[in-house]
Formats: sequence, structure tokens, C-alpha cells
Amino acid sequence: MEELYDICTNQSAKYPYLIILSQIRIFIALICTETGLGALSQLTTSILLLHILLSKSHKVNVFAQLPGTIVVSLWLALYALKMKLVEMNWTEWNFTQPNFNTTKFNFGISPEFVKLIEDISTSLSIIITVAILVTNLLLLVTVLTSPKLRNNVRYMLVVSLSCADLLTGMLGMPFFIDFGIQQKVTVACEFHVVLQVLVIHAHAMITSVGLLIINIHFVTRQYNFRCINIRQSLQLPVKIVVSMLPWILTVVIVTPLIITGLHQLTAFIWSANRCPLFLYRWALITMLILNYYLPMILVFITMGFIIKGWIETNRGSVAFRPALLNEEADPLHPKTMVVLNIVCFLLLLPIHIVNNRIIMNNLEILLILMMTSFQVSMLKPVFFASFWIFTPEVKQHLTEKLKNFWNRKSSSLPQYLVNKSYRDFVEEEGN
Repeated sequence: MEELYDICTNQSAKYPYLIILSQIRIFIALICTETGLGALSQLTTSILLLHILLSKSHKVNVFAQLPGTIVVSLWLALYALKMKLVEMNWTEWNFTQPNFNTTKFNFGISPEFVKLIEDISTSLSIIITVAILVTNLLLLVTVLTSPKLRNNVRYMLVVSLSCADLLTGMLGMPFFIDFGIQQKVTVACEFHVVLQVLVIHAHAMITSVGLLIINIHFVTRQYNFRCINIRQSLQLPVKIVVSMLPWILTVVIVTPLIITGLHQLTAFIWSANRCPLFLYRWALITMLILNYYLPMILVFITMGFIIKGWIETNRGSVAFRPALLNEEADPLHPKTMVVLNIVCFLLLLPIHIVNNRIIMNNLEILLILMMTSFQVSMLKPVFFASFWIFTPEVKQHLTEKLKNFWNRKSSSLPQYLVNKSYRDFVEEEGN
């Protein structure tokens, strides 16, 4: 560890932004070493060494390497999870044979009732998956094709959160649909566990942290708060880091808790029909607090600033007037930001309440609650993308794109105009 610390210190002298990252990672690695959690120590150390090696290249912007580092760290997390299972004597990577025969137990649930719930859940999952893909792809295409929007830190965060929602719709939902149709697990249970972590815990943390940063940006821009002046050359790297911050915090917080808090009985109840994720009570409560409740408390605090500033602005208070008169007013009204925060909070709340295993006596009620809360939480990506699509800036750019496309394909126009490109019109005007 001392040699690792020396390497990090020397590299941090060349790249100052690595100081904080290296100190945090070394601190986590030291804690894990003292407590005997070798898998997590190996994970954090590997991430640190990888980032140091990447930072030695002067030809590539080190800030552009952050997404790659996060992707590699996710793969390391999967490997560490496998090593954790091997340490618990669960040597089989793919559990194809049932380890726990649930047919011997009668919980008072009729097969017809279970089949009805699963059919309804599968049908809703198909509809919600299509809605997630359509709305988020439309939002991403609209924002990324507009130079004004894609250079705005708010919409960079929106793109980051939309990518998380799209990843949930493309990876998580299809496997749940396949499970509902096939009535069995067609891939390794470890992969299903990773998908549960992605859909429930990681998705919630990325959303809550992203909403918190969006609220802070709204408050500092709309009202007369002092902001840190950033040099022009550093604005783009800072925007990239801010947009990737929800992903970084998710990897740093969720991954260690899953690896260290995985219950020893998890693999013993895995079968060809069920792949549940069971955590120790301390790990589950810690994760619920860190990835949802604490960020949402901070979101509501910033929302209080938004509401207070809105009220004071209507009263003509000097303290909460628009920051600069020569800047454009924010097209988003404060009440729309309040609606965004409250709806996202309410859509993600049921899955976290049910995930806390508060109700365990009546399994019929628990099954209904789990199915319903999961479908409700998956409505969040649809609402989030739809909300930003109908904001004034995105809606205006999308309308212009659709009008241009319609005018190009409209049969009411002369054919010579339909076949012409924009470059042809420019060349004609130049001549």
C-alpha cells in the first residue's frame, strides 16, 4: 500500500485532479484490507492503477478517459462478485440445476393467481420497454443533434440520465420479459443479480444524484447566488466530470455494498425458476439510505431553495432576482422543476419500500406489491424522457427537425425542391 501511495502521489503532482480520486480510492482500499475484504480491495486498487496508467498518456485528454474507467470498473465489479461467490464455496458460475426445491413448500398461493400476476407483469413490461426505448432515443437524438443543447451542462446531465434509463430498458427489461414468458431462468443467476442491482439500486442512485445536480444548476443560474468562476479552457472538462458524477458515485458506493453485503444463503435458493438477490440487513439499509433516501433529502432541500426563490422573485426581492439581466431567462419555470422532482421521487419510492421487506407475513400481498412497484419504477424513465422532450428548448429543436423532415418528404412541394439538399440551396444563393 505504501508503494501504491507513492505512485499516486507522484502522478497526482502531474495531474492535480487525481489527488482527490487517488486519496479516496486508497482510503477505501486500506479500510477493505484491514477488514479482510480482499475482493473490494483488489477492485479499488485495480481501478486506481488503471487510471494512473491511462493518465500517463499526454496525447489523450484524461477527462475523456473517465467513461472508459467506469466501464472497466463495472467489469471488475462483476469479477469481484464472482470471486466473492467462489470464496463462499459457490464454485459453479452457472447454476443450471435447482439448489432449492420450492415445490415442497406450500405458501398458500394458488398457481392460477401467480400465473395471472406474471402475465399482467409481462404484458406491462413489454409496453413499458417500448415506451422507454422510443422516448429516450428521441430525447438523445434531439439533444445530441443540437449544438446549443449538447454544450449545456444541464442537458449533458439529462443525456447521462437518459443513457442510464436506456440501458435499463435495453438490458434489464428484456430479461425480465424473457423470464415471464419462458417461466425459467435462461442465463446465469449471477447475471440476473447484476441486472437487479442495475435496475433497482444503480438506476435509483443515478437518477437521484442527477436530479440533485440539475437542481443545484437551476438554483445557481436562475437566482442571485455566487458561483465559482471556471476558466474557459476548463469548462468542457468540468461539464464532462459533472455529467459523469452520478455514474462515478454509483460505482463507488453500490458496488462495494453489493459485494460485501451479499447474503450467504443467496446461492442456496437459486434455482432454474428463481434468482433472488438477498443482502444482509445492514447492507440493505445502508444502500437504501445512500442511493435513494439521502440524495432525495438533498433534492428536496434544493427544491426548497427553488420554491423560496420563486416566491421571493414574485415579491420583487433583491436577493432572489435573476442573476444577470443580459443573460437569457431560464426557459424552465420553477414549478416545472418541482413537478419533475416530486414525480420522480414518487415513482421510485414504492420499489424501495417493498425492497425493505417490511411485509413478509402474507406472500400474496408481497408478490402483488413487488410486481406493482417494479412496474411503477419503470415508468420513471418514460416520464423523465417525456418531461424533457416537452421542455421549450428541446421541443423547439425537435419541431424544427420534424418540419424540415416533413418538408423534404412532402408530396405537395415541387419535385425539384424535394430532391434538393440544403447544400444545393446554399450553392445557388452563393451564385
